[in-house]
Amino acid sequence: GGPRLWWYFTDCVVAVMGSVYRQGCGEFVKKFTNMFLITPWLKYWWSGNYFCTDLSVRFITQLGQSMDDMDIHDVDTHFQSAVSRAKHYDENRQTLDDLFFAPHYPYPPQNRRFAIGMQCARLATFVHTTHFRSPENDSGAVASLSNSVKLPLYRVMLWRNNPFHLYTGYVEANITTGQPSQPEKEQSF
Repeated sequence: GGPRLWWYFTDCVVAVMGSVYRQGCGEFVKKFTNMFLITPWLKYWWSGNYFCTDLSVRFITQLGQSMDDMDIHDVDTHFQSAVSRAKHYDENRQTLDDLFFAPHYPYPPQNRRFAIGMQCARLATFVHTTHFRSPENDSGAVASLSNSVKLPLYRVMLWRNNPFHLYTGYVEANITTGQPSQPEKEQSF
């Protein structure tokens, strides 16, 4: 299940516009075209067909480097700015464009906690993004499913009925404690 993308067409337009601004028109058009031509086929044969692939449940925790030398609110502010805002200074925009994986999860409108976002790597993909907190919306907190969360940021839902993303499942982007298995990665993502 999950919401259909066309129900939130304006979210898709906002996500596309932000990604074009960040990636550049030529680069984005190639990735966006491949999202429609290649991704649905890959999803079906790679992660949607139980005759071809083991579709068992997998839990993976990936933590980046520790940012415990920064205040947690500074980490939060800069991370949300980089991920949720489309307009950046030229040097920041170039840095975001050079990343292999560059998500753009626009802030949701006033009446809801989620918005359609985009992830750009070799392909562009649409994703359903729940914002735990956003400046435009203060309708209450959303519970994080992680047991090592210090400050929750996003939950990215990869619905099975979304043909424009390779995987099915969910991903949480949190500032973490690193506990229980990686305590040296305090305040990482």
